[in-house]
This record gives sequence, structure tokens and C-alpha cells, in this order.
Amino acid sequence: MRRYDINPLYRYFTKVMGKENVDKLFSLYRVGTSRRWGGATVFWQIDRNSNVRAGKIMGYDAVTGHRIKEPFNQVSWVHSVMKVQDFRMKQCLFGEHLLSDNSAVMSAKPVAIVESEKTALVAAHFIPDFIWLATGGIHGCFNGEAVQALDGREVILF
Repeated sequence: MRRYDINPLYRYFTKVMGKENVDKLFSLYRVGTSRRWGGATVFWQIDRNSNVRAGKIMGYDAVTGHRIKEPFNQVSWVHSVMKVQDFRMKQCLFGEHLLSDNSAVMSAKPVAIVESEKTALVAAHFIPDFIWLATGGIHGCFNGEAVQALDGREVILF
């Protein structure tokens, strides 16, 4: 991943958490940057088998860290922007790829689920005792198929 210098959410987070911490966080969660809307954040949905399922593009304000909703809601999908023909989106939890880390440290952590990808990132920094995942909102992927990835894990919903 690159071009974090133009990513407003990255720039905001570096003011709050420091560059080194944000670099680690964005690398761990494989957060990307789009050219759309001047460097919007791409939240890649990557499953336990490292398959990229989708990429949600969201615009953020570099000063406040808030989503940009005016004059329009800056949310899109990579497959839509790239005009991928016959794309069938099959979402998974944001951060699901972290469940495939079988190291003693990661496999011992309980899983915490939140709605927002940004919340998962913030929580992962400030409360690192959990593996933080996100459903992606009301139109996200909190369904029976998506939660199968959590089988055998201790899970807490926030």
C-alpha cells in the first residue's frame, strides 16, 4: 500500500497516534488509498484465505477525521469505480484476514466486532487485547455466512 501522504484519514491518525503506529496499523489491516476524492481511504475486505472480496472507498476530513457526507456522501466501491464487469460482491468482515494468523499471540486474543472500519482501527490501536473486526455498517456483512469465519473464537459485539 502506498500514497498515504495524500490519504486524509492517514494524515488525521498520524496526528493522534503518531506516524510509526499508524504505519503499522494500516499495514496490519492492509488499508489502501484511492485517487478518488483526493486520496480517499480504501478498506479492503480480505478473507481468512487472503482473497480480496471487496474494497470500500470512503472520504475523510484530514482535520477532524470525520467522514465527508456533504455535499454528497463520499462512499463507493473499488469494483464500481474500476467498472469491473459481472462483479459479484461477496463481502467478509473487515480485518477477517487477521484470523488466519495462528501465532500464539493472535490466536489467544478474543475477537471484538464493531460496525465501522475506522472504529476497528482506532480500537486496535488503543485496546490491542482484541482482534478488532468491522461489519461495515447497516449494508455490511453481518450475516450467517460472514460470521462462519468466527467459528471457535471468543467473540464480543460492540
